[in-house]
Amino acid sequence: MLIPRRLLFSSSLGSSAQLSPAGDLLAFPRRGASGSQGIWVKPLKGGEMRQVASSHDVQTVVWAADGRHVLYLEDADGDEQYRCVAVDLEGRVRPLTPRGLQARILGVSAARPDDVMVLLNEEDRRRHDVYRLNLPSGRYERVAVNPGNVVGWVADSALAVRAALATTSSGGFQLLVREDEDSGWNRARSWGPEEHGHPLFFSAAGDTLYLIANHDAETNRLIALDMKSGRETVLAEDRDYDIVSAVQDPVTGVPQAAVVSAERSRTITLDPAIGEDLAAIRDAMGESFRVFNRSGDGRVWLLSSISDRHPPACYVYESESRRVSLAIDDYSEFDRYALSRMEPIAFRARDGLLLRGYLTLPPGQGKAPGPAVLKVHGGPWARDTWGFDPMVQWLANRGYAVLQLNYRGSAGYGKGFLAAGHRQWGRRMQDDLIDGIAWLVARGVADPARIGIMGASYGGYAALAGLSLTPEAFAAGVCMFGPSDLMAFLRNVPKQWTSYRSLLHARVGDPEVDAEALEGVSPIKNYRSIRAPLLVAHGANDARVPCAETDRFVSALRSAGGTVDYLVFADEGHGFTRPENRLHLCARIEAFLASHLRGECEPEEEGAVHAGTER
Repeated sequence: MLIPRRLLFSSSLGSSAQLSPAGDLLAFPRRGASGSQGIWVKPLKGGEMRQVASSHDVQTVVWAADGRHVLYLEDADGDEQYRCVAVDLEGRVRPLTPRGLQARILGVSAARPDDVMVLLNEEDRRRHDVYRLNLPSGRYERVAVNPGNVVGWVADSALAVRAALATTSSGGFQLLVREDEDSGWNRARSWGPEEHGHPLFFSAAGDTLYLIANHDAETNRLIALDMKSGRETVLAEDRDYDIVSAVQDPVTGVPQAAVVSAERSRTITLDPAIGEDLAAIRDAMGESFRVFNRSGDGRVWLLSSISDRHPPACYVYESESRRVSLAIDDYSEFDRYALSRMEPIAFRARDGLLLRGYLTLPPGQGKAPGPAVLKVHGGPWARDTWGFDPMVQWLANRGYAVLQLNYRGSAGYGKGFLAAGHRQWGRRMQDDLIDGIAWLVARGVADPARIGIMGASYGGYAALAGLSLTPEAFAAGVCMFGPSDLMAFLRNVPKQWTSYRSLLHARVGDPEVDAEALEGVSPIKNYRSIRAPLLVAHGANDARVPCAETDRFVSALRSAGGTVDYLVFADEGHGFTRPENRLHLCARIEAFLASHLRGECEPEEEGAVHAGTER
């Protein structure tokens, strides 16, 4: 039975719910019956959920420390000019930052309940300074100036900005700290281009800074940095996988648990005081769960389930009763359908490097090889993880085996694995993907004549590179807002990415030095080799990969006789957020893959409204 696309792609609940400081209310983005997105609030005990604000594209949801306002970022047209907005519990909406700038929420604190720390590129569009914003008055003042290379800030519990992460000219990072906002900055630690480090948060007392870093180790560890002595203490580490986050005590600010993103996410207990809490949560939910946040006193936890065959549902854990209860689950309709298991896989690349990923097979697939889709994650310094992926379930339901490969350069497996991808776009990173296809064929899973490749952002580039550099490997490709010209991509870095330029040059290439190498793996230079049909989708307001670059690539491919369907969405950017656009795009992808790989297809609804146009 085909799972309706509308069920898979029109809902937005799942990853952004937040618990109020008092632990009595939930706030979350959700799409209403009409399809419009908004901010919803739900009492934990008694009362119905209700919508308090309407917004097209909600990026972040945070409770203000006063417990009376919900803060969120909204993006009107996909151009990444996020505006910070506040809504109170009566539904009164108030923009806090102007349109045309890019705002980010840095933090709130019970010590200053009327204040919010925001990042804003008001003075210079290329950098984000730190502002302290007063909710009652709406006024904000700049409290930290970005010299031009700071890419991250950390404020303490008094909302004083006391740590910063800055890039270096070599493509590395340095950690800057200071005693208070009247003091000068001091360098506490440097990381080279092959290393990683970033600060997380301060203890409530402000005497310890906690960070994740991999200096003196292969994988990222959770580290405590004493602000007075500079002494570091390792709190948690894993030999094979990176520590990716920590569960913080809301009272003391001290990490009580660390999260490892292994084949499946798991939590390491650091503080015996919550040992029984975590044991009770595991008994109810299994090992794979996520802690969204906790009440101000730490007694109420907001959790999310992690499953490969069910979308994430929100749960509440109360430490006094040791009880886990369901708070929100919008996905009961999924119980009617057979969903597929996502199985961890591993094999050796052609040069011996161990590669990991996930394989999802269609329900009831027999022994005969069938069609397959190589779904390439974006980033590329990210990774696929185990859990519910609507696109993976959609493809498997339509009859495709889905391979998600964490190729070299992916995050999560240590600094050596990430560094193995430096300056390897279109080269060894691409070889890993081709080795993944060979692995599928050798196992009898995939018919070599019916393999497609698809991805977004870097994954879109990989799809174009796969079709142009290894044209014999794929029968079809789908590229969503992927760069086709690496020279243009690196030269036209968005203003707000200026601080990352040295990092991009270290990891991708320097257009002033590596022009020949970059052009050699740019699809715009290799389009004449493409033989397989291609579907390209792009947002007209993309700030990272300008639509004009994709226009140029598509025009060149067509002039060479290539078969390409090209969709441009007028109200989207680097990603497709509006449900009507996502539904139309997925309908087009589904029909495209069915035509060339012979999977199943659900017809598109007649009269569907969307902003996609053919070019």
